[in-house]
Amino acid sequence: MSPGPPLGPFVPQGMPPGTEYGALADPTPDGVYYFRIYGGIHATLNGLVALFGLGMMLAPLRLPSSSGSSGSDAGAWIVMGLVYGGMGVLFLVPTLVALFGGRRPWVHVLGTVVIAMGMLSICCLPVLIPLLLVWIKPETRAWYGAR
Repeated sequence: MSPGPPLGPFVPQGMPPGTEYGALADPTPDGVYYFRIYGGIHATLNGLVALFGLGMMLAPLRLPSSSGSSGSDAGAWIVMGLVYGGMGVLFLVPTLVALFGGRRPWVHVLGTVVIAMGMLSICCLPVLIPLLLVWIKPETRAWYGAR
């Protein structure tokens, strides 16, 4: 005969008796989950943009030069690759810091900045405006310890 469900609250192994389990006392707000999903997508896309820029910078080395093209074509590829790669990294780094920064007040502020950076693309506004509204709710701010 198998024992029934455990009586009382769940206490993970290794916690001293009488301490309160933090995960049950302070549940993660929905805004944090939504931001993690958005941050993962945002980081992936910006990482791909950075890799695309690197590919553009290396393209003149891989492609054979035609006899009619000038040397400025290779320079244009390198400059545009540098622009794409720089923008990808510029948006990737704050997103990764906000995703993996933990529960600190400055992470909530950085998350707000990351959401605002995504709003530079007008096509993302229908997703990011509701995300921002959930993100600035008092329970999300309190979870991060922001005032």
